[in-house]
Amino acid sequence: MEREILSINQRLEVNMARKDAGGVKHLTEKLNKAQAYLQTLRRSHKEISRHKGQREGRKKLAVF
Repeated sequence: MEREILSINQRLEVNMARKDAGGVKHLTEKLNKAQAYLQTLRRSHKEISRHKGQREGRKKLAVF
């Protein structure tokens, strides 16, 4: 997703240089959606990591 955001940024810069208003608007919307999705993925990853750590901690306690 991060690579896609970089790609969108590059295309956005090219369209801004060409002064293509329609392309800029479309790419800006696409970039905003991609960044929001990336934030969602990061939150999910953080939550999964936290749950994994909790399970591993419980597993260690269960040994004793």
